[in-house]
This record gives sequence, structure tokens and C-alpha cells, in this order.
Amino acid sequence: MKPIIGLLVFSAVFILPVTASFAQDNKTTVIVPSITPATADASPETLANEKMVCKAPRPMMGTRFLGPRICKTQRQWNAEHYEAKEALEKNQSRGCLSSGVCPQ
Repeated sequence: MKPIIGLLVFSAVFILPVTASFAQDNKTTVIVPSITPATADASPETLANEKMVCKAPRPMMGTRFLGPRICKTQRQWNAEHYEAKEALEKNQSRGCLSSGVCPQ
């Protein structure tokens, strides 16, 4: 009788929470708020940059499950792209040693 109770307790504590977490809906959406408010002028370029753009979920690192869908304004996506491009160009221009150490 004690092994059956032990098995029930084990499954209630360790197995059920894990299966419940896998059963959750993975269609989570992350909306990143804009830091700067939109200006009063309603030019087409300003409106295009303030449009909310959502990107499809990507697989999370180390797992086959998809991550959340991320929504940002076009201006935020452009800024993120620009920063990544600048960092890449900086790292390529200074180079790294063959040992894998990159000078600061």
C-alpha cells in the first residue's frame, strides 16, 4: 500500500505540473511599449513608423517549442536592426584572434 501512495504523491508533485505546462497554449504575444510618444503631426512617414508590426514566433534556443510572438512599432524594429548592424560592423572591423579572443 505504501508504494502505491508514494507513486501517487510522486506523480502529483512531479508529473502533473509538467504535463499541464506542456498543455498550455503557446500563442503568447509580447507587446513592447514605445518609449517616445508619437508626435502631433500626422505625416505618412510618421504613421508608417508608428504602425504595430508583429513577427511570427521562432523556436526557443535549446527546445523545439516556439517562443512568443513579438509586437513592436516599425520604428522599434528599425532601431533594433540598426543597432545589430552597427554591432556586427564594429566586430568585423576590429577582428578577432585565432584563439577566439576579441580585443575590446
